[in-house]
Amino acid sequence: MFMLAGGDTVAVIQRTWAEFETAVGLKGRKFYGTYDSRTNEYRVCVQLKDGDEPQARGLQVATIPRGSYLCARLQASRQGSMTGFDPRLATC
Repeated sequence: MFMLAGGDTVAVIQRTWAEFETAVGLKGRKFYGTYDSRTNEYRVCVQLKDGDEPQARGLQVATIPRGSYLCARLQASRQGSMTGFDPRLATC
């Protein structure tokens, strides 16, 4: 995995996702978002592909720790917004 970490407010998470998507691209990628309550840090993560150079993009290589996580598939609105997401309505 490689990732970009940010704060835990909605505005910071949205900026972090936008920055990450610009650096990595969306096509053919499986993305993850994780939150660490110990550090109040939200992380946007993606699986590595052959030829990826995360450090060249200013991103960190990381491993998502084992544990229980909410699993949800997100779909953006026509405007590309993820606002109003309700994880109770999503399935994996």
